[in-house]
Amino acid sequence: MAKRIANCTRIDLLERWRAIEDEEEAAAVEDEGGGGNDARGDSSTPLRLHQLKEQWFVDTFNFLIRLPKENHIWCDSWELMSPLLETFYNYYKDEREDSPLRLLWRRISEEMRTCIRCVSQHHQTQEMYSMEYESSSVGPLLDVVRSLDKDRVTRCLKDINGRMAKKEYLPVNGSAEVVSVMYEVLMHPILLDDQSLFTEFETFIEAVDNIHELALDGNQQFPGVYALFFFKRRVRAVAHRLAGAVGNLRLGCMDPPAIEEGILECYPIFLDIVLNQISSDSPVFSNAVSCLKTLFEKL
Repeated sequence: MAKRIANCTRIDLLERWRAIEDEEEAAAVEDEGGGGNDARGDSSTPLRLHQLKEQWFVDTFNFLIRLPKENHIWCDSWELMSPLLETFYNYYKDEREDSPLRLLWRRISEEMRTCIRCVSQHHQTQEMYSMEYESSSVGPLLDVVRSLDKDRVTRCLKDINGRMAKKEYLPVNGSAEVVSVMYEVLMHPILLDDQSLFTEFETFIEAVDNIHELALDGNQQFPGVYALFFFKRRVRAVAHRLAGAVGNLRLGCMDPPAIEEGILECYPIFLDIVLNQISSDSPVFSNAVSCLKTLFEKL
């Protein structure tokens, strides 16, 4: 067995996975047609498929963990990593720090820290799972992965913020980290639902804007820019500047659910600032009104 695993190649693993998928699909068709495995006297098929998948997972873990450091897993082997994401359902049940599952997560976490392509592929795979499978079956898995993502991004932000506070951050060496984590949060603002991450990102935006003149690619949408409107005044000012460089949100004009569920219910404090200071001429009021005006213009 050790010899066979050692000789596994990327092509071998891909071919084995396609064969497993084909057999699963054929078994599903048989079941739908009323010709289940028991009717054909082949009750061993589900067990055999389960064993094939388990061995494939083991072999793929070993293959990916042994890849050279310059070969990012999500960038170069996403076809293998995508189905392997299924195993992360058991992440919190696996308490061994040196287990293949935890070793793999540490590695892809480190790679996503400086690589936008890895970040994009990681989140695209989650979206694919969400679209292709019933929420009742895939929901628990995605909950685990999203929890891991929030912990990972929060740790990254704390590390960067700590270095900035101690004047140990060097733009030349740390810019890739800054770009990657900023890209991830602005592209996937659901991460900001975590209060600890929200707090760290608020500190991060202020600190980074003092070092770099933050700017965004006007050819790409960053939905998280509008989430920054609901931070404190200093961050709202940065968000207002950034929002001018991006296009309109991809929503129907004044879509009621988007307005009510996405803004009014989640961020009532933002509108409170406007309504409670309607007769005021304070900078806080002016800033909030400017952001609100820009937000409505983009919808």
